[in-house]
Amino acid sequence: MTDRLSILTPDGKLVDGAKQSMTDTALIEALRWMLMSRIYDERATALQRQGLYGVFSPALGQEASVVGSTMALDPARDWIVPQYRELVALVRHGYPLERLAAVGMGRVTEAARIPDGVNVLPNQVAPPLSFHMRPALHGA
Repeated sequence: MTDRLSILTPDGKLVDGAKQSMTDTALIEALRWMLMSRIYDERATALQRQGLYGVFSPALGQEASVVGSTMALDPARDWIVPQYRELVALVRHGYPLERLAAVGMGRVTEAARIPDGVNVLPNQVAPPLSFHMRPALHGA
């Protein structure tokens, strides 16, 4: 039988010999993004239940996997193709939160376009973003 690898004790402390792999600053940033994801999910879900927001799938309980994977990327260099539960990755990569909310509420205008310099390919789940791609990605 293989021994179980544990990094944290049941009360959340590092086990003897384990080393923290992220700086305190990076951990606080990750927590901030996870909290933003949770708050956005709560607000978007409330708006959806009032008929004011389109189809929405919250990342509730999956915030750490989304934030952890996006924190390993450099938004200035790396590209992402976020899916429907990865909206916080889209925002961390540079897509403005207010534009994301506008798209979700059906207010798709020229302002919802992916800004130049934001390395995000539109996903298949959110057609409003696909219709407002940068011309270079759209083939125009």
